Amino acid sequence: MLPRRLGRQSAERERISEINSERFFELQAFQGFGYGLIFTAVTSWAVENIPEVKQSTRMGLFQSLYSAGMFLGPVLIGILIEVFSRSTGYLIMGALSIASTILINTSKNAQKKKLLMRISS
Repeated sequence: MLPRRLGRQSAERERISEINSERFFELQAFQGFGYGLIFTAVTSWAVENIPEVKQSTRMGLFQSLYSAGMFLGPVLIGILIEVFSRSTGYLIMGALSIASTILINTSKNAQKKKLLMRISS
């Protein structure tokens, strides 16, 4: 009786794992689509309103900071996951995403106000 019950639990865990894997791939595709959209927008904002002579310098700075984030981000999240938990890592990534969205919106609104003031004067 005991081995059959354990076998049933194992089969249920495997089925749940397959469902979670499918959901994971769906969410990963959704995230990749969003990443493709936002990266294009952020790249264009990096050189917006910059003289043509300085655009390559600005893009170099953008790529350097982006590369540092791509390297340090997973390292720091990995450390946080080891110290705390996987849930904490996801919560921190979510909070950083929300904070980034707020900062981008604030920056864009400030640029619009500055541009409107420049045009009106």
